[in-house]
Amino acid sequence: MVSLSTNTLTRVNYGAFALHLLLLLSLVVYRFVKKPKKTSAILLRDTLAPPRGVAECDCYAEEAVESLGATFDIVWAIAAFCAITAGAHLVYATDAFGLYSKFIAGGSNSMRWIEYGITASLMLGIVAVLSGIRNLEKLLLLMAANAVVMLQGFYVEKAIVAEASVFEKLLPLVVGWGLFILIFYVVVFRYQRGINYGSKVAKRCATVATEEGRENEIVESESSSSTLSDVRAAPAAIKYLIWIVVAFFVSFGLVNAVHVFSSFRGTPDFAVYELTYVALSFVSKAFLTIYVMSAVLGGELAWLQGLGSADEPSRCIQANDTR
Repeated sequence: MVSLSTNTLTRVNYGAFALHLLLLLSLVVYRFVKKPKKTSAILLRDTLAPPRGVAECDCYAEEAVESLGATFDIVWAIAAFCAITAGAHLVYATDAFGLYSKFIAGGSNSMRWIEYGITASLMLGIVAVLSGIRNLEKLLLLMAANAVVMLQGFYVEKAIVAEASVFEKLLPLVVGWGLFILIFYVVVFRYQRGINYGSKVAKRCATVATEEGRENEIVESESSSSTLSDVRAAPAAIKYLIWIVVAFFVSFGLVNAVHVFSSFRGTPDFAVYELTYVALSFVSKAFLTIYVMSAVLGGELAWLQGLGSADEPSRCIQANDTR
């Protein structure tokens, strides 16, 4: 039974390797053939510096951000998770060092959770940037928290293999779900606010450009410049991206939960869950890759680089403020 399951998984992993490699090549071809002007968003960090032109002795900043001079490139982030996933499936398919057959026989694939910790966090980073999150520290914290969520999946599988108590099986599952909800609470609400704000800015700029004849007026930011007519809202299709991504992330958690509860009735067939993870992994990554190429890069991310996306104004507390 184990031998048959391993042979089936070997063929599936060869297929997954080929499909992820095809995704990667398609993305590279798309990038260099279409040549979108903007595929990245600038990154910021918190600072206590006062607003520009204000002396430090006059006030100190209650809340402010400054540009790092760095960017998060969505195309290269997608290329990275496609390449890492393709490499992982090649290792599984070739059973390098006999690791994969050992994992399947042992009922736990620790390498998969390491790969998910990297690739799923990159996917979350892409969605976070598309939601308008520019703060590097917040972005890193969200991605690190997501990697911890993946780690909980690893501990669930280990608890099942060890035939641990119900509490020891449910604890990592509950912790993972709780952290997942907090992560996407931040991202989803920021996403909706960012989309709505971008739409308002685009309409306002379009009105100003048309009524005042300022279509060619240059709007400067620290990382780029554009005209008022270039400032536009996110593509309509992007509004639904966040909910589809959430659904994919939830599906992985549901598979993990089913694995736990099935272990209460006996020893579950681990190969079935491994096949399910392989299928979900490809579908979710293929969706995000194709969706970003068609719906997001079609807009060349101008809606991320327009007014209000570079530096938010500092909130200044006057030196003589007694709060």
